[in-house]
Parts: sequence; C-alpha cells; structure tokens
Amino acid sequence: MAERSSSMGGRPPANAVVRGGGLIAVALLLGLALLAWGFGEEGGLVVTDGDTAAPTPDDGNDNGDGNDNGEPTDPNGDGDPTDTTEAGPASRPAEETVIYVRNGSGVGGAAASVRDVLAPAGYVLRSPDNFPDRATETLIYHLDGWRPEALDVARELDVEPDGVVQLMPEPAPGDTDLGQATILVVLGEDQVIPSARGG
Repeated sequence: MAERSSSMGGRPPANAVVRGGGLIAVALLLGLALLAWGFGEEGGLVVTDGDTAAPTPDDGNDNGDGNDNGEPTDPNGDGDPTDTTEAGPASRPAEETVIYVRNGSGVGGAAASVRDVLAPAGYVLRSPDNFPDRATETLIYHLDGWRPEALDVARELDVEPDGVVQLMPEPAPGDTDLGQATILVVLGEDQVIPSARGG
C-alpha cells in the first residue's frame, strides 16, 4: 500500500509546523512593538494624522463650559480671557435712581453743573447744595445694591469709577439726610469731574 503524501490529508512535515510557529511569533512581536511605539510618554495614543489634534489632558479646571482642559475661557464675553471679574447685575432704569449732589469742592455752582449733566439721562435729582466742609476727594456713594447705578453715574460724569465709587457708610458723609436718594455725589477739591471744574 502506497504512503499518502501531506497534500492528500496526511500528517504535515515537521519543518512546516516550525515555520508556522515562527511566523506567529514574529507577528506577535511585531504587534507588541507597534503597540508600544503607538503610545506616547503619558500613556495616551499618539495621533499622527495632521488633521486631528490629540485631546488636551483635563487638568481639573471645571469651569462649567464643557471645555475642562485648562484652556482660558472668556467669562465676561469681552474678548479678554484673563479678565475674571464677574459681570454684575443689570442697572435699574435711570428714572428709578435718585441722586443727591453736594458741593465740597469750593468751586461755586459746581453741584448745579453736575446736576445739569445728569438731568438729560432721566435721573431723579434732588436740589443740589453745599457739603458742610471742604472735601478733598470727589466720591460717588451708593446704597447697598446700587453699585451698577453708581457706575452708570460715573460714566455719565466722565470719571473713572476706581476709587471714586464707594459703598455708602453709616452715617452718610457730612451728616447727609439722604431722604429717597440712592446715590450721593460729593464734589471734592480734586475736581475729577469735568463739569464740576467751573468756568
């Protein structure tokens, strides 16, 4: 009886088994090498496609905008991501804001001039008068909760609000009887308000 060859379903030669095993081992080693090469130093897959950027690691900057990867955001929508001051509440209408202007500058008629600048904006204006003493600084005081309106008044008077707009102390400066006033403008000798400089 003739011996069957391996092509007829018999047992394959030993060298074919060795060659197949060797190919499998090489394929495994090659796959492991490719996997190791494909991971970056920080453990993430390296993206090599020029059109796709690797995701930025999340640094825990949970600012609620869905972009929690540490990149600066623009909290105020003013184009300056470094400006982290929070936008305040909207101002009340001018006709709800009662302003009292008192002159401590020593310039005659300064309080009336300031009142005349504010009147076209629609503010409710008490009759201006003199402060009991000379005031060195011009200050715009506001009742608690009326800061946005005080800032609006500063803009109307063309004055920088930093250091000028302040919370009303108790009692009010110069023993002022505020009545219904929510904003008190005290004109000082520094004459920072252009309309209070006199002619």
